[in-house]
Amino acid sequence: MNGYTVEIATHAHFALVWEFELKAASMDEAAFLAEGWMENNGFSLCYFTYIINQANGVREAFITPDC
Repeated sequence: MNGYTVEIATHAHFALVWEFELKAASMDEAAFLAEGWMENNGFSLCYFTYIINQANGVREAFITPDC
């Protein structure tokens, strides 16, 4: 399991609104878990995007389409 930091930002201005950590086996699993966490905590994928940072410096942005 790897450690990841997830940053949630608004679509409009990419303003950081929340940050949390999670453990996952891969970047894909981290994205899946991040989306589930967002939906369960009221962060609609229609209005927010997320960026996953891996401990080794790898960073990947997931920009979801506006609904």
